[in-house]
Amino acid sequence: MKRREFITLVGGAAVAWPLATLAQHTKTPVIGVLSSTGLLDVQLKAFHDGLAESGYVEGRNLSVMFHSAEGDFDRLPALAADLVARQVAVIVAMGSPVPARVAKA
Repeated sequence: MKRREFITLVGGAAVAWPLATLAQHTKTPVIGVLSSTGLLDVQLKAFHDGLAESGYVEGRNLSVMFHSAEGDFDRLPALAADLVARQVAVIVAMGSPVPARVAKA
């Protein structure tokens, strides 16, 4: 191997190494959805369409974690606490004003 080829190889590795490290450490953001009731298909479609308009597609560059109280509002604090413990990037409250108050608390 010639000196010039060696320097090019080492220089290329020095540039590529930080980029590879950065790619390994970037996490896919997770959106937590907290709902007081089950969500309708039309609501889910609107949610995903809105994300897509902003360039986010579930499974490609974003994950979504759905938590529904299924009408049992007493379950909301535990569901919200679970989303917080999982360190989601943001919590979206749906279904009624109650999940928003619980998530804020």
